[in-house]
Amino acid sequence: MFYRLVRCEGGNIAVITGFLMTALAGFVAMGVDVGVWYSRHQVMQRAADSAAIAGAMELARGNDVARIEAAVLQEAAANGVDGSLVDYTIGLNQVTVDIVEDFSLFFARMVTDMAPTARVTATAGMNPVQVCIMALAKTGVGINLQGSAEIVAPGCNIQVDSEANDAIDSQGGQAGITAHSICVAGATKGNGTFSPLPDEYCTTGVPDPLKDLPEPPEAKGACSRSPLVSGTAQPGVYCGGLNVLGDTVMQPGVYVVRLGNFTVGPSTLKGEGVTIYLQGNATIQMHGNAKVELSAPTSGPLAGVVIVSDRDPATILGIPLGLPHFLTGNSSKSYLGAIYLPKGDITFQGAAGSGSPSPFSIFIAHRIALIGAAEMTIDNRYDATPVPLPGTMSLELAARLIK
Repeated sequence: MFYRLVRCEGGNIAVITGFLMTALAGFVAMGVDVGVWYSRHQVMQRAADSAAIAGAMELARGNDVARIEAAVLQEAAANGVDGSLVDYTIGLNQVTVDIVEDFSLFFARMVTDMAPTARVTATAGMNPVQVCIMALAKTGVGINLQGSAEIVAPGCNIQVDSEANDAIDSQGGQAGITAHSICVAGATKGNGTFSPLPDEYCTTGVPDPLKDLPEPPEAKGACSRSPLVSGTAQPGVYCGGLNVLGDTVMQPGVYVVRLGNFTVGPSTLKGEGVTIYLQGNATIQMHGNAKVELSAPTSGPLAGVVIVSDRDPATILGIPLGLPHFLTGNSSKSYLGAIYLPKGDITFQGAAGSGSPSPFSIFIAHRIALIGAAEMTIDNRYDATPVPLPGTMSLELAARLIK
């Protein structure tokens, strides 16, 4: 009898199993709470990021501390964090947001009574560097450089949205790009020179900043101007194209080009406060020794935009096309503002150049090509002119997350 009692192990197993089950329950409880804490930490970090960017944008606009604080707290609250948990500091051209929160214990109370404290931080700074060249095509070659073609834009960013392996195709030993940064969604091909090296498979590109530009009211108007101009040109609707035959000064306003092209021959064309709106299949055709000096309006819905096309797809027999815009020969051009051709392909050919004394230029198109000795030189002196950055560029790109 005594021997059987000593040999009995049933009670020991039950005790051990009880201990193990308690430990297992504790680990499960801790795992559940850790998952909740991790999810909450992500929410806090997103709130800090968004709040820092909101504060930096208010700083970029020149607003006072009260406006900056309001933007920080409002953005934090919109992302699920109470303002009482948020602290911020304003530095030189940047805003830092700190969020500290004591996490709650739920099931983990089984194993501990010490709740963790989480801290996240984010810093956003004012970003004076803008995108000045953007190729919007998602496939195929976005920027094509041939011969000794060159893009010189050391103070601004270049972005190519194509994910192709030849998103930038440089087919000349002397072809190259100089920029502040080169963001390519795909890769580069060829033997061109780049400074800095392109950021291939870049994931930090910005959305098309001009996609929401409004159609001008003039675009719905009836034909009102002759397609042939020389001397002085007036705003209006040019049906059959707008063809500059001699030296011409464009008066301020919107010029709608319909059922034809915007063509400049071996002439001088000047205009201030001008927007040229290309409708339907209208394209730009500049030839010979054309000299062009155009600047965009300083106010209104198309402020900062000097040439723009509508967004309706250009088609032949129902097939979407990249409308061809040619700037050829020895033409010299100066554009103050943006050229926005979302459905068009721009080609600078021969010795064509966009080297200009204008404070800034922006080229956004479906594709961009430079062939032969073409050179595109772009400045970024945004504060040297009353012409503003167009669309949402001055707002959406005024602040960036630093850390």
